Amino acid sequence: MPKSFVYWTEPLKSIFDVTVKTCIETEDGFEVVIEEPVVRPEGGGQAGERGTIVQSEREVQFHDTAERDGKTTLICKEPVETGTATLHIDMSWRRASMRNHSAEHLFVSRMKRIHDGAELGYIWVDGEHGTVDVHGENITLEEIFKAEREVQHIVAEDVPLRSRIIPASELDESIRAREGVTKKHEDVRVVSFGDYDSSACSGIHVLSTGDIGLFKVINCKFLEGRVRVEFVTGERAIREVTEVYNEVLSRKETYPFEMEQIGAVLDRSKRALEERNMLVEKVEELVTTRIRSESIEDISFIAELMPGFEPGDLRRIVKKMPFKGRMAILLFSPGRKSNFIFAVNE
Repeated sequence: MPKSFVYWTEPLKSIFDVTVKTCIETEDGFEVVIEEPVVRPEGGGQAGERGTIVQSEREVQFHDTAERDGKTTLICKEPVETGTATLHIDMSWRRASMRNHSAEHLFVSRMKRIHDGAELGYIWVDGEHGTVDVHGENITLEEIFKAEREVQHIVAEDVPLRSRIIPASELDESIRAREGVTKKHEDVRVVSFGDYDSSACSGIHVLSTGDIGLFKVINCKFLEGRVRVEFVTGERAIREVTEVYNEVLSRKETYPFEMEQIGAVLDRSKRALEERNMLVEKVEELVTTRIRSESIEDISFIAELMPGFEPGDLRRIVKKMPFKGRMAILLFSPGRKSNFIFAVNE
């Protein structure tokens, strides 16, 4: 394993002359092995890279990278000839991955400081978003929001990245490392952002925290003994925040409220939904137990007007109806988009 890679020292370099050694067809396409390790393969919770291989004006895209027997391998949909080629890295994907990966480091370091006993679990980072499991008992949403604010503070400070190679035996508790890393490698790379985080890591990172731009948690799933956090950074984070804010502003025109009242508005909406569900249950009970029917020859005919009921509500009521003899049921819910169910037996 080399002491360093070009994507560690020059992560913004995007064009390389490479040598294609082999091209093997697989069930999923073609695996193209190149001699020069200029792209980072998938691993350590970070997705592989993307780009194109150019040979004599012919461009072939690779949508992932892997390591096969220590060799850098490009995953392509089309074959590539052996020999020299020019490799172009998809810098939009790489830079987004860099932002997300560096943000993950900072977020986990903040969670470890905020919540006693918090530890890193599953991680996946690519050019779209990041997902990380933080293990710990009784982690709260307030702690996650606090960590988010602290990450954004570090982003605003524009703290530069520091990277160094050290013997694995020199790792101590101040450096975050996955279990078993000292057994796999004699030397490890440690990346640091000031005093905020130091981690043993082989991934690609931003040159300074300001490159992250914006860090935003977009989903939390609380599981037993851990919480799975999904986040975005950079342009996507700006887009997500803008879309949500603009949606709130557009609703503000038709339902007047101040922005700081949004929590109270959502609470009221939740109560209204709960009351509506209770009303639906009561109406279901009345309709299915106090049946009003008309007889048309030997057929019992039931018709009910059900304003405000969803199609699922109507189906559930029909299933509860006691079909006896020859019977027809019509349930109708009028509205801008009306729904009805007509059910018969025999």
